[in-house]
Amino acid sequence: MSTHIKLSSFLALAFLLPAAAFGTPHSAKPTFDHSGFVSWCCVKTLYPDVCYSTLSRHANATLDDPARLARIAVQVSLKQVQSFAANLTCLSRNATGATQSALADCIESMSGAACAMRDSLEKMRAVALGRAGQGFAAAMNDVQTWMSAALTSEETCSNGFEDVGDGRSNVETEVRHGVDLAWMVTSNALALINYSVNDHANL
Repeated sequence: MSTHIKLSSFLALAFLLPAAAFGTPHSAKPTFDHSGFVSWCCVKTLYPDVCYSTLSRHANATLDDPARLARIAVQVSLKQVQSFAANLTCLSRNATGATQSALADCIESMSGAACAMRDSLEKMRAVALGRAGQGFAAAMNDVQTWMSAALTSEETCSNGFEDVGDGRSNVETEVRHGVDLAWMVTSNALALINYSVNDHANL
């Protein structure tokens, strides 16, 4: 199993940590240009380089708002998962036996992850518009739970290839690389969600 994937239990519980664990409170937030803001927030993730490389192009859209950045991060994560799922579908067309079965299971897992992300985006947009129909903490707890579930689905995809082949085939290598990238982007999105919740608490 990938080292990245082994960290899923930590990330799934990250939102239970005290507010201080996510760094500088809102009142002490330094001033940056938009790119600097993204870089500063990405330091709070497990994969800051991946975070900045995938989110910096959206810097102007963040308006230096942690909640906006978190929503953008979920959007980027959803696109990454959808792209990976499309690649899995292509790979499955020429696969046979255990590999084909593992790919089918992986596609199903990625579909579950994408569904959790879409639910998260819908809830986050509702929160931003004041239409969540529940308090901020309860609404964002739903989002954190769904994004943690997305990580679990991605981990399930990776686990499905543990007993397939020797781990050296082109298909297995491509799948593991794709899972790792999707997982890192998703874990970063969850970390930024956690930070935005902490930022809101310090307003």
